[in-house]
Amino acid sequence: MTGGDVRYRSGFADVEVEDALHQVRVALLACLARGVPARHRSERHDYYLSKLTQFDSRQQADAAVVAQLFAREERP
Repeated sequence: MTGGDVRYRSGFADVEVEDALHQVRVALLACLARGVPARHRSERHDYYLSKLTQFDSRQQADAAVVAQLFAREERP
């Protein structure tokens, strides 16, 4: 899995911004202002494990497969 877009759409990144210093700074400050999440992504291992067990590992995971497997709308 490569690229910020697929990471964002899959829920592995909180924000997607252009590769520009000002936009990165604004996004970083917004994330800091939101504070610590009630539950960290790393604490939701049960969700990610259930998704991974649905994946047929005999195939190569590309951006489309990852986006389908970890659709942002389905995240807890």
